Amino acid sequence: MPVPTQRQMHLPILQILTDVDSVVHFKVIRDTLAERFSVTEAELAELVPSGRTTRFDNRAWWGTSYLKRAGLIGSPSRSHYAIVPAGKDFLATYKDDTIPIRELKDLIEERKRADNNADSEEHPSETITVEPDDDIALDEQMDALYKELDAALTDHLLDIVKGLSPPRFEGLVVNLLEAMGYGEGRQIGGSGDQGIDGVINQDPLGLELVYIQAKRKQDTMVGEPEIRNFAGSLDVKGANKGVFITTSSFSQPAKNSASSSTKTIRLIDGRELAELMIKHNVGVITEITYALKKPDENYFSSGPANADVANTGAPP
Repeated sequence: MPVPTQRQMHLPILQILTDVDSVVHFKVIRDTLAERFSVTEAELAELVPSGRTTRFDNRAWWGTSYLKRAGLIGSPSRSHYAIVPAGKDFLATYKDDTIPIRELKDLIEERKRADNNADSEEHPSETITVEPDDDIALDEQMDALYKELDAALTDHLLDIVKGLSPPRFEGLVVNLLEAMGYGEGRQIGGSGDQGIDGVINQDPLGLELVYIQAKRKQDTMVGEPEIRNFAGSLDVKGANKGVFITTSSFSQPAKNSASSSTKTIRLIDGRELAELMIKHNVGVITEITYALKKPDENYFSSGPANADVANTGAPP
């Protein structure tokens, strides 16, 4: 049989994780799916066009990605997954044989709307509902699919960053600010750091320093006391500017504290952090590039009609 589609994998992934009812590595999901679908060795070896991964692994990964973003499974650590209560409830009441991608996208949008309003205002979500039979121009479909890939990469990248050690995360933050055009930076984190994890030159000449605090959190928000303490640390350093970066988000009182401070404090939450990493190529690589081309009207409308023939010396 052909390699099962991503849509065909959604329900079995939920069933596998329900049967195991514990945290398992992606390889366990992948191997169990291959067994359930009776996939042959030749089919398992079939590559995607880029040649960087197999078609089966790629579809299994996207299947877990959609289920996670829909809130049906969790990923407590990199490449490890487990069923969550919402996933169990969904599976217990779901009657169809497959879960369409469109239905998972609807759940993803519901989760975004359920997030706190302040965050949704800072990071407005765009509903992507492109299907092969939609009456949409092909270039518009490609644009929408690109945004979908980018959104999935943002979520996946943030999961990886949340699993870093504090020193590695602090180093990443310094690397990112350097990539964004700031001058040379360095880590300071450790005992006696007075709440400062790094410092970076605002400009290549180092005429003014910007101090950094990097908070690696899973889900809990950064609160107002942490921002107030950071402002106090800037006072101790005699500094006026600071950047507070977290892998989670900021409570509204925390945002109010930053905006009302006599210091200039820039807050960067987890989603913006991942987006900036993608934009400035920190922790990511370009896997494949598609060039969308069209006829050059200027080329065909200017110069002698037989210019190409004349230049080559070929007979008209």
